[in-house]
Amino acid sequence: MKSNYNQLGQYIEMVSRTNSDLKYGIEDVRGCSNTKQMMQTRANLIGRTYEKFIVLRPQEFVFNRRTTRNGEKIGMAYNNTDREYIFTNDYVAFRVKQEYLDKLLPDYLYMFFCRDEFDRYARYKSTGSATEFFNWEDMCAVPFEIPPMDFQQLVVNAYKVLNERIETKQKINDNLVACIDTIFNEQFGNFKALAESSTANTDFSSLPDGWTIENAVHSFDISIGKTPPRSEPEWFTSNQTDNVWISIADMKTNSPFIFKSAEYLTNEAVKKHNVKIVPANSVLLSFKMTVGRVAIVTNEVTTNEAIAHFPCTSRRGDKIAIALLEDYEEGLVSNVYTVFEVIDTEKLLPEYLMLWFSRPEFDRYARFKSHGSVREVMDWEEMCKVELPVPDIEKQRKIVKAYKTITDRIALKQKINDNLAA
Repeated sequence: MKSNYNQLGQYIEMVSRTNSDLKYGIEDVRGCSNTKQMMQTRANLIGRTYEKFIVLRPQEFVFNRRTTRNGEKIGMAYNNTDREYIFTNDYVAFRVKQEYLDKLLPDYLYMFFCRDEFDRYARYKSTGSATEFFNWEDMCAVPFEIPPMDFQQLVVNAYKVLNERIETKQKINDNLVACIDTIFNEQFGNFKALAESSTANTDFSSLPDGWTIENAVHSFDISIGKTPPRSEPEWFTSNQTDNVWISIADMKTNSPFIFKSAEYLTNEAVKKHNVKIVPANSVLLSFKMTVGRVAIVTNEVTTNEAIAHFPCTSRRGDKIAIALLEDYEEGLVSNVYTVFEVIDTEKLLPEYLMLWFSRPEFDRYARFKSHGSVREVMDWEEMCKVELPVPDIEKQRKIVKAYKTITDRIALKQKINDNLAA
């Protein structure tokens, strides 16, 4: 059978235009990640001028020749925007040749570069001793087959539609989460507004009745992360099955939750360099360089030394185990649990009470009131002392109904997104 593969160099050409007129400055500098995305550069730009930086136009590509520290991935990006950016001359920029634009879609070529097969090929073809490189000549030698344009367009369109639907669903979920926050804040107090309007020396005089103030050290075993020697690249990888290693750049996200990183650490790196394992559901706070970024981790991670960790000292983390029986008329639980019920459901809805228990403020209160040496407990007497705002029964019903409507929509949208991603 005749092969339809040719070398990629037949269809692409290097871009060598530079920022010689200094049209672009530091705000236009970008780098590329091993997830094939443009990002804010991590390069040290102190003392550097921008005349020799490469100008990358829309529908052009750029890649990092060095593959050693990127593990199994090659750092690469595609400018799918409508504006120009600049990259250091450590990168190689290229584009589809003009005479092939009617035969090869840049968007389709980008999808080819995103395949695991391309990364494995690039790593296999990388050469060097202390540092391995995948050079321009190696890129040009990549075997590549151009399918018919209608097929390329079909694949690109499907990819874009799925991504747009995922992004749209995520935006809807973000808005729904904001609605939940509004419901809670209206009823239980808006701490975000309080924080934004208060000074660092606030006495929190406007706290709702029954709320307390505590020092973080009372509830958390605060620690910081660590970076293995950068001069020893064998500790770093891009394999997502290795240890997530979070930097401040990874915390730049619209979501408060973080579960992946641009770089990963091997098990040997964690063991040899005593890198702290951060438990799931811990709070991360950046306190160096870019100060004040906050995130919550959904699984065990590691971080660099610019990030502090706030895992709770309790065996259950920062939460108190509590549940409302809703799906069954009766149930059996161990006698280690304390079971209670609402005395008068015409004055207090159990579902409304459960919303209060779901608040992080209640968890913090419960953790603060817990006591014990080997095992901390919050006993029944302390639960009975908990204070909560109780509006009239109709207002409670409206709050519960609004909450259930929104959470049901979030669950549905998330299920759709999971199916689209699959």
